[in-house]
Amino acid sequence: MTNSEQCFDRFYDSLARKIFLGWVDIRKQAVITKFFKNRSGLRVLDLGSGTANISSRLVASNKVYAVDQSELLLNQASRRGVITALGSFENIPHPDSYFDVVLMIDSIEHVPSREKAFKEIKRVLKKDSGILLVITPCYNSLLWNLSEWFAVWITKRVSSGHISPFTTESLDYFLKSNFHIVNTNKLNFKMWFWSVASGPKL
Repeated sequence: MTNSEQCFDRFYDSLARKIFLGWVDIRKQAVITKFFKNRSGLRVLDLGSGTANISSRLVASNKVYAVDQSELLLNQASRRGVITALGSFENIPHPDSYFDVVLMIDSIEHVPSREKAFKEIKRVLKKDSGILLVITPCYNSLLWNLSEWFAVWITKRVSSGHISPFTTESLDYFLKSNFHIVNTNKLNFKMWFWSVASGPKL
């Protein structure tokens, strides 16, 4: 087990994560459930999935795949019924035009290269109808910035690991540069973005 995996293992299993911080996932789950309410039979990729805590709830009606760099977290995801594979934001181990939907739930802020990540996401999405769903912290929000500091402190992590944080302007720029239709809202006291981008630009 790597040091990184040990850090995330402690984070996912910590009492603080399960009780104090778990409330933030409730609204995330709600918006994703609403999006998929009248959609079924889709190939869905959870990219940067972690344990697939949210996406695994779609397996009853869709075929859900999980890609992450941590074998430890993928082992937990597989027990939730998703199809797992080791990979990265820049190297997704699936064919071209394979997925109807790519989910990035609190993962896009971890990408080393936005340009390479978006190129790979568009490669695996269906060319005309593919959809990218993004949930990511809003770094315009003072409340988020205070909460991030508190979350790092209470879970005893070194940092949040957000090497590619997004503001309203930067998220809008990257999504509209890569997709024809973009709709962005906010949730959890406007601390997170919730974006739906469709029609990948080739």
